[in-house]
Amino acid sequence: KIVIYMKLLSGKMLLMMVVDHHLLCAETCCQTHKDGDFTINAFFWNLEGLIGRTQSFEDMKNKKIRFIGKAEDRLKDDNVRGWRFFRFLSKLKKYGFTAEDNSLRVIRKKWPEIYEKSNATRVLLELEKLM
Repeated sequence: KIVIYMKLLSGKMLLMMVVDHHLLCAETCCQTHKDGDFTINAFFWNLEGLIGRTQSFEDMKNKKIRFIGKAEDRLKDDNVRGWRFFRFLSKLKKYGFTAEDNSLRVIRKKWPEIYEKSNATRVLLELEKLM
């Protein structure tokens, strides 16, 4: 079961995506909507309801994992996003989610750089969340 919900914590509104009762991600709403990692977790809630990019709703419906904007830019901003992409894919695969072709192609092309330049502590955290 996949659940997306909001929570006020320490004065900040957090977006949380929970898969099978395990937290997949939790990010501040402003961060997620402006420069988050993936379209499927780029939502926020206001008084009118759930808000997201058009692509976010389409990708949730079509079960596609895709970077927000250009994959190259997202990976340039943070190499660990390549590792995180595979964590999301691994956790959501059993629900029929697949990788968007271009996102996967860019990760494969940039994998040597992603592997070499990623912060080891942050990679370890991603791998722990994968378990």
